[in-house]
Amino acid sequence: MLVTGIAAASLYLGSEAFAGSDGLLSRGAVAYGLALFGALLALRRRKSGAAPQQTGYGQLLDSIREEQRILARRYHEEKLRAEAASRSKTSFLAHLSHDIRTPLNHIIGFAEMMRHETYGPLGDERYMTYVDSIRISGERLLGFFGSILDLAELEGGRRELEVAPVAIDDLLLAASRRFSAQAQRARVTLALGVPCGARILGDRFSLDRALSNLVDNALRFTPAGGKVTLAAHAGLDGVVLEITDTGLGMSAERLSALSQPFAFDDAALAKNREGAGLGLAIARAIVELSGGHLVIDSRLSIGTTVAVSLPAHDVEPAIGVAA
Repeated sequence: MLVTGIAAASLYLGSEAFAGSDGLLSRGAVAYGLALFGALLALRRRKSGAAPQQTGYGQLLDSIREEQRILARRYHEEKLRAEAASRSKTSFLAHLSHDIRTPLNHIIGFAEMMRHETYGPLGDERYMTYVDSIRISGERLLGFFGSILDLAELEGGRRELEVAPVAIDDLLLAASRRFSAQAQRARVTLALGVPCGARILGDRFSLDRALSNLVDNALRFTPAGGKVTLAAHAGLDGVVLEITDTGLGMSAERLSALSQPFAFDDAALAKNREGAGLGLAIARAIVELSGGHLVIDSRLSIGTTVAVSLPAHDVEPAIGVAA
């Protein structure tokens, strides 16, 4: 109201500004009186608790702010529900995997004892075939639930990664040697890129697990006569590992679905595949916990490249900025 009083006084003076010096002084006194009256009126309204009148623009702003507060509160509530559901899912999977792995270990152990006929011959040779089937199926299930437990621990933040120097060239060389027999059986060429001489700080066991999952996927989806290449590139800001294959490739739709665990949207590819579809999810979780990123580029009938960028702690030599 003080501003209102001053504005009214200014308008009054503007209409009579050239009436003479005496008139100007008298009108100045009137303007001062109007401003003082407005100030006193505003003070009285504040003391009495009367709300000031709002224009349409002010009401619109208040409405928008209220809607923003409501949306922010709803977003926070939904976020809390989603986080609680994720924690419940992770806890359930962890307990389920742990409880099932114990009896599976017993089944596998007893099947192994029967296969070796520890307490005497089984008799009919067909029993040996059944025992082998029990053992193989038990080991497959054990690996399945082990992967679920690993993913649950990684997503739940219950696994702490070790920090130690890791030689990237040694990491790739070990993976190449480990999968050489599988590549030969699949009649796929497994090639190793030029050494980069880089070293980083990380968990050697976890990074080896992530790389193994990616190489295994590349070999599984590369037909006979194809090629899988492991390479590394050192830069100022880190190291990039690349697993490139000349396999079947993926469409954009399937590539987006592949980021989800247990994703088998292509029945033709899934029916001959063992496992739970968790290899990529586990690899991504390990890479992100290591401070890196995992990116996939794929083209149908051309192949797939998986790039893993890891931050630099002790990288040598520096060739360029890693992408």
